[in-house]
Amino acid sequence: FKRKLKVYEVPISYNGRDYDEGKKITWKDFFRSVYWLLKCRFESYDIGADTLYAMRLMKHNNAWAFKQIKPYLGNAILEVGAGIGNISKFLTPLKKNVTLIDVNADYLEYLRYRFIGNPKVKVLCHDIASRDLLALTPLKIDTIICMNVLEHIEDDNLVLENFYNILEHNGYCIIMVPALKALYAPLDEKLGHFRRYDKKDLLPKLHANHFVVEKIYYYNLFSSLGWFVSGCLLRQKKVTASKVTILDKFIPLFEAIESKITVPFGLSLVAVCKKT
Repeated sequence: FKRKLKVYEVPISYNGRDYDEGKKITWKDFFRSVYWLLKCRFESYDIGADTLYAMRLMKHNNAWAFKQIKPYLGNAILEVGAGIGNISKFLTPLKKNVTLIDVNADYLEYLRYRFIGNPKVKVLCHDIASRDLLALTPLKIDTIICMNVLEHIEDDNLVLENFYNILEHNGYCIIMVPALKALYAPLDEKLGHFRRYDKKDLLPKLHANHFVVEKIYYYNLFSSLGWFVSGCLLRQKKVTASKVTILDKFIPLFEAIESKITVPFGLSLVAVCKKT
């Protein structure tokens, strides 16, 4: 109901019971059912999942995010923290070898069904903050995509070290993280963010882990203003589908403006790194 899935009725044949034979459903159960449907529709039990499903509706925003990484894609791509595939869906039509990893069992199941039958796509369970990630070395990964994941890991230096170790020589690592420590809001905490990043925070960590940083820049300036109002001023603690749908209608305009100027700050920080 919350995820707007379609419900289909399938005809069956059975002999119904009456109350003497043990039938337990009464007219009161209708109101109980409606109550729980509405409660689950408007209450968040997993804000991370709810946010991903809301972000799935932002088609313009997701396409814009993909444009940040498209020029650097190689032939063996690893997307870490793939979630429900909001970015993965742009990778799979490229006919490249794509490996999607996550640690959330629900997301992994979703990804396996979403890309079932595509021999170019592997869906695996791996923790990027564990040495277990080194098991991916035989895949000869030449591109790592880390979109809004690094902020969820307490020891982000270990993650960057793992990325460097599994990446092929001259391979690219593209990292996108929430930008600006000043924008840290209650929603960040609810989403499990340990931090937001400024350039001066991320750049030294990339250099310390031997990456050559080709580009590092802020983007999505106007959305950062909306985040400041809703997250920092109004202290809102969830992302709703209605709000992101409205915001997404303005993304083409934001993209057009930012294609002409260099923005001084933004909602996200992007770093394009290379292993040399």
